[in-house]
Amino acid sequence: MTKNVDEALLSSQKDKDEFFIERRTFLDDYHTRIRETTRQTEQLSESTNALSVDYMQLAGGFALLSVQDPQLQRFMAQCAISFEVMQKLQKRVSTDEDLKFTDLFKYYQREADAAKSLLYRRGRALADKDIAENKLEKAQEKFKDIPTAEAYLQDCKIRFESISEMAKTELDTFKVR
Repeated sequence: MTKNVDEALLSSQKDKDEFFIERRTFLDDYHTRIRETTRQTEQLSESTNALSVDYMQLAGGFALLSVQDPQLQRFMAQCAISFEVMQKLQKRVSTDEDLKFTDLFKYYQREADAAKSLLYRRGRALADKDIAENKLEKAQEKFKDIPTAEAYLQDCKIRFESISEMAKTELDTFKVR
């Protein structure tokens, strides 16, 4: 089963720990906002970069006009030089925006993805623990494989508790960042 399908199935699972319910709600909202902001900053960076390309095309056009019209040669050459300078500055602005904003938001998006993945693993461990409890009940009803079911339940409980403990510390750290 793929993770997305499994996540959809686990989303209907009821968690009893208020801490994790609150964090999941926060992370879902946070992740959505960061993803949208990342998309917008990428668009901003692309449009800024496209503007620098436009400046270069204008500079080329003015350079051609300066050769063709002797009366406006000096003016057109100055315009071409000005647009070349503007293109260099715009390219630098575009690169700075990309480095400062887009990369920063992509980092935050990866952090949110990691936190959501941690909550997914905890949810998967909780589901496994519930399944093990059901298997133990069925084994006790049939008086078959009770030690195996008890051992499996114990393993699932230990895994769930260790993931829950780690998740609490990681999510507290995430919220501080």
